[in-house]
Amino acid sequence: MDRKKTGKVLAVSATAAGVMFIWPVSGAQAYLDPGTGSFIIQAGIAAAAGCILAIKIFWKKIQDFFGGMFGGRKSKKK
Repeated sequence: MDRKKTGKVLAVSATAAGVMFIWPVSGAQAYLDPGTGSFIIQAGIAAAAGCILAIKIFWKKIQDFFGGMFGGRKSKKK
């Protein structure tokens, strides 16, 4: 095969593969066992805990940022 034809075949193949992966499947019967459900819940709890910890660690910087933005007084740095 020449270069031009090979490129065209690859482009058509990639497009077909992309359509097959993106095309919605109607009426899919899926089963989520209890392990999958608990994993999803655990990931949500971990994400929330991570956000709370990040806010706790950077609280002074957050206050300084918004205090300077709205013209409030700046907190004292230790």
